[in-house]
Amino acid sequence: MNINKLVRTTLLASKYSAKFILTWSTCAAAAPGELSNVPLYARSSAQPNIMLVMDSSGSMENVVPGPLGYDKNEVYASCENPIGYKYEEPQDPGDFEKSEVRFRVTLSESAAGTVEFTIGDGIWRSWDTKNNCFDDAVYYDEAWLYADRDNGFYFETGNDKKYRSKNVSGHFLNWFFSHRDSSDDYRSAKFLNENGSVRRSKVGVRRVDIMKEVLHELISNLSGTRVGLMQFDGKKDGGRAMFGVSELTPENRNLLHERVDAVDTSSSTPLAETFAGVARYFISGYEDQHLSYIDEDGSTVSAPGREIFDNEPDWDEVSPKVKKPDNTINGGAIQYHCQKNFMVALTDGEPSYRDDEISSHLKGYDFACSGNPAGCTDENQGYSSDRGKKYMKWMMLLRHSSTLTYARICGNQMERQLSTI
Repeated sequence: MNINKLVRTTLLASKYSAKFILTWSTCAAAAPGELSNVPLYARSSAQPNIMLVMDSSGSMENVVPGPLGYDKNEVYASCENPIGYKYEEPQDPGDFEKSEVRFRVTLSESAAGTVEFTIGDGIWRSWDTKNNCFDDAVYYDEAWLYADRDNGFYFETGNDKKYRSKNVSGHFLNWFFSHRDSSDDYRSAKFLNENGSVRRSKVGVRRVDIMKEVLHELISNLSGTRVGLMQFDGKKDGGRAMFGVSELTPENRNLLHERVDAVDTSSSTPLAETFAGVARYFISGYEDQHLSYIDEDGSTVSAPGREIFDNEPDWDEVSPKVKKPDNTINGGAIQYHCQKNFMVALTDGEPSYRDDEISSHLKGYDFACSGNPAGCTDENQGYSSDRGKKYMKWMMLLRHSSTLTYARICGNQMERQLSTI
């Protein structure tokens, strides 16, 4: 199974992702009970391990421009009598309509998902193509795209500015509040999930929504793998174990979906600490075994795994608690010779400023790459801040068996960079 291809295909097909994806693999290539960072390029029936890492920082609440399903070049419903011209002097196309667009979604069973909007005049409307629609060519000053409040009757937009988008086109708003039916007629949209529950927006517009949708799709499509889940820990440095690496039985697949949905967004962005915790998870049960790596001066350094990866995940924040792996086949993360181990991380940003509780082995670690003597994670390779370079460099540690993929998102355009070590 080509996990790099699968992950990239999933995200590219979805037209969205977090700022980058990272995958790496190690190989237990020595005798049973010993760890090695030297890969064996041989077939094995052992299922690979994949640890999914979710960014649970506060910035993941922010709205992403250009949500899935919207196409600025698509022709949506035509509006006979645009709303804005009723309340402002007519303007040239491209001018800004000084209106604040808000909406609410009905929660009652009889009208679940029904959407009404207002442009700040106190009048609630259901979208239609005649009088309650927008001029495609006019930009409206502010539009709230996520209903974060629940008053018992409606999900409604509040005042948190991270759910607001400025200078929104009428073309987008016509798409947002409408739905094309089987007869190709446009009608007022209903914000409902596939199971009939009420949504807080037409589609996933927050970064965390997009991340969860990507992971749900990935979990549903993966097979022949063992999968676990971690997030950033909001109570201490590093990561929090949410689901131990396990075979994807129907029961475990459902539990993974539930754990993905349960991840909240309130922490900082301790990337290096969390990723070191993922490595510690994989070597749990073998922490005293020595690992070796090539240092920046070309020398070989050997140290116990617990000294290199000295960040243990938080094991106790979910119920039931995530069991710490041991050195047995049934209880271990790494079970067999050359069982491949991957991490897939979805995040929207660089490490937070306190992301430095990692071992001295990992801090500043890097080595020269072809065409880039300064190091594989030097700023010429995509990083612009010192902290981003310093604390992400350690990911090159297992260089003989690692593949690092960055995916940066700007709107709906993905820019990818692949570095194979």
